[in-house]
Amino acid sequence: MKHSEVLVLKNEIVSVTGLTGFNTKIAIRRNITRMETAIKPLTEEEKEISEGIKEYRDEYNEINKKLSEGKLKVRIVGKQRIEEYDVPDAKREQQKNEIAALDLKHKEAIATYETKIKAFQKYLQETDSSFKPIMIKMSQIEEFDQAISQENLNALWPLIIDDLDKVEEEVEETETKEEETK
Repeated sequence: MKHSEVLVLKNEIVSVTGLTGFNTKIAIRRNITRMETAIKPLTEEEKEISEGIKEYRDEYNEINKKLSEGKLKVRIVGKQRIEEYDVPDAKREQQKNEIAALDLKHKEAIATYETKIKAFQKYLQETDSSFKPIMIKMSQIEEFDQAISQENLNALWPLIIDDLDKVEEEVEETETKEEETK
């Protein structure tokens, strides 16, 4: 599993709720812990890359805060809640000019950041992660979590192994033995 896949899986699996199976819950918790351990160096590297552009981002936010007079608006992107300053249309041209000047001032830092972040994203997509998943047996989910939502199932799918054939064979074997003893 590539680093990028582990990051996506972690973001999806932390949103899984409503499951009742104890073993399933334990497997999910242990997988999250393993994922956090595997991605911790990546998170630290991303922070280090972002430090080079921190001054630019701070000044960018100050421009927007000043022009919006501190008014915030909330956007939802996917499952993420994003707060940003609400700059009125009357001040958009001023915002555009100030940000253009800021971009020029930090041109070198922005170029360095973009180069590093592209290399980092390529690394995430091409390099295998150290994450070793704890698989969840489909029979465990069937037994305890009959009402699992499609969203939860989609999030857990990479961690599920199909052992239902084996369970069905065991049930058939037990039924056959019971019939033979009669």
